[in-house]
Amino acid sequence: ATLHALKEQGFTLALITNKPSEFIEPILSSFSIFSLFSLTIGGDSLSEKKPSSLPLLHACEKLGVSPSQCVMVGDSKNDIVAAKAANIKSIGLTYGYNYGESIAKYKPNWVFDDFEEILTLAS
Repeated sequence: ATLHALKEQGFTLALITNKPSEFIEPILSSFSIFSLFSLTIGGDSLSEKKPSSLPLLHACEKLGVSPSQCVMVGDSKNDIVAAKAANIKSIGLTYGYNYGESIAKYKPNWVFDDFEEILTLAS
């Protein structure tokens, strides 16, 4: 519901994962959300993956936006480190794939316990 709401509000959504590209479409399609994303980048799409800033900056270039117009939502240190390196604001989610560490340790701009909390920033 959150992704649909963001899309309906006019936000452009991109997905950047370190997982291989071949898995992106099948996984997102199984949740009926693949069509919500204007761009997807897998870990094997470019010469570097997160925590490098390259995938994020590549996404900005492809979408014709500046890093200051973006927010990275992530659940791991790689997401937050990549966002900082790209000068992109970040939201750290307290659940997910962060090697058992607190996401707050990496100082994202916001820390949320619930994905829906993103909508409070979007309004």
